[in-house]
Amino acid sequence: MDSIEKIREAINKIDYEILKLLAERNRLSLEVIKSKNMMHKPVIDLLREEEVLKRVVSISKEIDLDEKYIERIYKYILENSIELQRDFLFKNK
Repeated sequence: MDSIEKIREAINKIDYEILKLLAERNRLSLEVIKSKNMMHKPVIDLLREEEVLKRVVSISKEIDLDEKYIERIYKYILENSIELQRDFLFKNK
């Protein structure tokens, strides 16, 4: 197998793991909205979003990842989480 093919295979495995982790994050996000709903809390929690962004940006610096890149990715992940939670509430009225 060509060296580049081995590298691409390794990347594919990493991509698969990332996707599994995102699916697990979505599942947990739905658990969060169930709890929020029972406690009559809003979907959007700006303090929590800020905490998450600060934490991942800090980690990105520690492991030499571009913090703006990570911040953009996580803003999208958080937006997706909000959308999932809103969809859940709409479907379970």
